[in-house]
Amino acid sequence: MGKHAEIALVMRWQETFAYEDEHDERSYKPRFREARRENGFTQNDVADILGVSGITVYKWECGEKAPRLPQLIRLSKLYGKSIDYLVGI
Repeated sequence: MGKHAEIALVMRWQETFAYEDEHDERSYKPRFREARRENGFTQNDVADILGVSGITVYKWECGEKAPRLPQLIRLSKLYGKSIDYLVGI
């Protein structure tokens, strides 16, 4: 997948948070928590590495908030997982 396609994919995924309906079958299930645990990190470890609060990491994992693209790229590298995997596509 090219960089432009990946950016478009992430932007489309982030937009679902603004318009998501709990009955919408298109909603994605992020895999941030699973990837973090597989790598032995705590939420506070990830928060410290990325320079965000622990609450922010919690909200990403619960699907309440979407990480921005630079943060998503860093998470992908940190966890050794593709962005597609992390956002649940």
